[in-house]
Amino acid sequence: LVELTFSAPCNGNERLTVHHSGLMFTDTTDSNGELSVQVPALVENAVYIVELTTGPGAVASTQVSGLDQIDRVVLQWSGNSGFEIHAREFGADYGQSGHVWSGADSTGPSSQVLRLGDTAQLLPRMVEVYSFARDMTENNGTVALSIEAEISSSNCGREISAQTLEIRGDQG
Repeated sequence: LVELTFSAPCNGNERLTVHHSGLMFTDTTDSNGELSVQVPALVENAVYIVELTTGPGAVASTQVSGLDQIDRVVLQWSGNSGFEIHAREFGADYGQSGHVWSGADSTGPSSQVLRLGDTAQLLPRMVEVYSFARDMTENNGTVALSIEAEISSSNCGREISAQTLEIRGDQG
């Protein structure tokens, strides 16, 4: 994970979009125009672009090592469509140890689902990232991934869409 910090004192409580190697999500600066968020790196030469709705944005880059041992699946969408990634690791079922998702009470040392984006925004760009560190587990087997959309009043009877990105170690 990369700790991304952004400061624009004249842009308090403003919508912004973070871009990184195809990943995009919207967030909001605080009243002082600041944002601090952890964002998964998708490439070793990681470049992050922060785009403000008004005013100048910023570009930051960093070197990230160890990505060859991490598998990631990114799910991104616009709006409050109710999408979620669920990983069921090594035969786990829903609600059991090994069921990893953004609403899980706890996750193991080798995996997590991180949700990024501000749902309070109008038509936010949202992201969930499932990360699995192969070098931090002794378990072998299959990870069953599913992408689910909860049916709600905001998406019922409507067409919704999402995009996925998959990174397996050093392979995009």
